[in-house]
Amino acid sequence: MDKNTLLDLIDKVGFPILSSLFIGYCLFIAIKIILNDTKETLKKIHNIIFNIDSKLNSISMDVQILDILISDYTNLPQDKLKKNIIEHENRSNNKNNN
Repeated sequence: MDKNTLLDLIDKVGFPILSSLFIGYCLFIAIKIILNDTKETLKKIHNIIFNIDSKLNSISMDVQILDILISDYTNLPQDKLKKNIIEHENRSNNKNNN
């Protein structure tokens, strides 16, 4: 944009309106850049959360398998085995708190 075109625009619409349009354009560009960076960051966070979720599901499956194996080995039903484990954890927590 040359100097004469800029002066013609200032003469037609006025300096305050032209400067407001310029500031609006600058804000638009700044917000666009910020949102693009935020979008990339959110994608990375989504991937991290997805990986954690899949690992937790895998661990949950492993715990269920171990629960079955231990209950078979000890000849205790799974419910009774879980009850014994919870009681043991409660006793351990009580000892640690005292």
